[in-house]
Amino acid sequence: STREMLRKQWYQRRVRGRNPDKPLPKNTEELKLANNLKTVYVKGLPLDMNIDRAEEFFSDHGKTSYIKLRKDAEGKFKGSVFIEFVEQSDADKIVLANKELKFSEDTDPLIIMSRNDYFKSKNQNVKNVKNLKRESQMGGTELKHEVPEHVEYQKGLVLKLEGLEGIDTSREDMKQLFEGHSVNWVNFNKGDVEAYIRFEGSAQDALDKVKVDEKFILSGKEAKAAILEGE
Repeated sequence: STREMLRKQWYQRRVRGRNPDKPLPKNTEELKLANNLKTVYVKGLPLDMNIDRAEEFFSDHGKTSYIKLRKDAEGKFKGSVFIEFVEQSDADKIVLANKELKFSEDTDPLIIMSRNDYFKSKNQNVKNVKNLKRESQMGGTELKHEVPEHVEYQKGLVLKLEGLEGIDTSREDMKQLFEGHSVNWVNFNKGDVEAYIRFEGSAQDALDKVKVDEKFILSGKEAKAAILEGE
């Protein structure tokens, strides 16, 4: 069928990359493993990066088979890429340049690691979170919500809650209160007298919609709420 023919052509281009005369391998599993070893993760690139600029920049570090720009749910570039090099030696060399290579003189060093190491770190992070949740459910210490270090409180996106003394509440209560308002994260632990809530959009809009008679009510009690103006 036409669909099958197109699929076969795509696969051949994918395998051969920019070397059309290269014969197709007999063992595709071995090929997949080899390609994974030659694939590198790079983070810290300019957010206005496009595929042409990426190819130009990384061409100085070896011949590439493909470059994948990683994007978020809205299709915006996340500042990181996966790159498959033609030669294993080029992939190994650029990994050694981790935190030394820069996109330009006025940017921070790039974070570079092999594809396999990247997914290992991601899997370990998932395991750590699951273990913490399990400890909390079994009566262990209160599970802390990890907020990224050096958080930039962008103007109008973060809501600060104060006066929480004596209010029996939790992160789950806060998320439920603001359900439907795109909460990114909540920084609060049992016993804290204040909390921070980060939204995707306007924190003021979210606050206005949950107020009761112009008062902010959390878990049945009134609390203070203010929008952070940024750093």
